[in-house]
Amino acid sequence: MYFQLDIYNKFIEEIKKKFSNLKSLFVIGNHELDAEEKTIHDTFSKLDSQIIATNLDFDNSSAFKDLKDEDKIVKLRVDYVKDDKDETKFHPVLNIGISPINMAFYQGYQEGINFIENAKTSSNFDTSKTFREVQKEVKAFKERYPNGVVILTSHTGVGFASKCAQAGNIDLIFDAHEHKDETNFVNNTPIVSLSMDFQKLVNAK
Repeated sequence: MYFQLDIYNKFIEEIKKKFSNLKSLFVIGNHELDAEEKTIHDTFSKLDSQIIATNLDFDNSSAFKDLKDEDKIVKLRVDYVKDDKDETKFHPVLNIGISPINMAFYQGYQEGINFIENAKTSSNFDTSKTFREVQKEVKAFKERYPNGVVILTSHTGVGFASKCAQAGNIDLIFDAHEHKDETNFVNNTPIVSLSMDFQKLVNAK
């Protein structure tokens, strides 16, 4: 994990050389939990990104308590993007991050890290709690910012991404886990699969 951390931070550092005001975010995938809790915690604490973990069970994830208190790991993030034509205008953007809903299938048992759903199978698992959580956050954001943009980054496969797109009010979905290089449209929402190993860069503008 430390080797991956070094590569990731160097990658972000190179981008910041060109875009000094970069605000990066990171969504937990299944391989991020391959190590034991202390290694995971130490790696996350040194990551040059804020971690978005919308489906993390914060109340039952003691391994990340201090990272939560420091806002290193957050449930979601709202950014305000400056208009490229009128610098007095800002556009609110909601970022939601979903880790694999069947994380228990990959990680085994780690007492201090839990998600609101922890399926232990590779397929055909229930996603209803996580789906409702996404819908709740989207609804609250849209009530406050009717014209705001919603971006969902999901590491749980195209099936869940498609379900969220079909429900509406999501402008863009980044999909991981299946390591494909493709873009599909569901309910007019682009679902961009992110390939693997930093091989794909996407201009979301």
